[in-house]
Amino acid sequence: MLAMHANRTDGTAELISVLSLTELIFNRQYLDISQEVSVWNDITRVMTYENLDSELINVLLNDGRASLRGIAKDLDVSVATVSNHLEDLQDTDIITGYTPTLDYDSLGYDVTAVIQLKVEGTALPDVTARLQNQPQMISVYEVTGDHDIVAIGKYTDTDEMNQQIKTLLSDADINESNTSVVLNTASEHDQFKIGKER
Repeated sequence: MLAMHANRTDGTAELISVLSLTELIFNRQYLDISQEVSVWNDITRVMTYENLDSELINVLLNDGRASLRGIAKDLDVSVATVSNHLEDLQDTDIITGYTPTLDYDSLGYDVTAVIQLKVEGTALPDVTARLQNQPQMISVYEVTGDHDIVAIGKYTDTDEMNQQIKTLLSDADINESNTSVVLNTASEHDQFKIGKER
């Protein structure tokens, strides 16, 4: 048997024993030229599908509204292949959703605050959860160092920001707050391409 195949029901991808195929190539006395070409094609196909997820993600990073047909054309694969790989990426929570990218400044939220908090004892998970529920906290991180939490908030003006900080300081589980106001946003919400296209 020249190769071990496990065909998916849609016929768009194969799991092939590359080691077995490679061994066959190096034992050419068992292959005629047409068989050798077929084996190399199988190996190339496996390598292509290994990179497909990364290429698919990078296409969506460029255009989150790209159609399955358009993606399939760009990647030179079938629409069914794109659909199956996309479903796998969603099922494994690698792709977690599709949302618009907002310019908060244009919506009036032109004050960005970086808030560092020291938290009481074992209250860190509770404080983190409460911050996540604050609608204008766009990022919340548990960190090492002098502070326990770093949070990023968006506000319409400094008065709104100060009111948020006063509310935080009224929380018995928060011992200390240190706030920095962003003067200029050089980069924000940027995502990077993965795999070979980085």
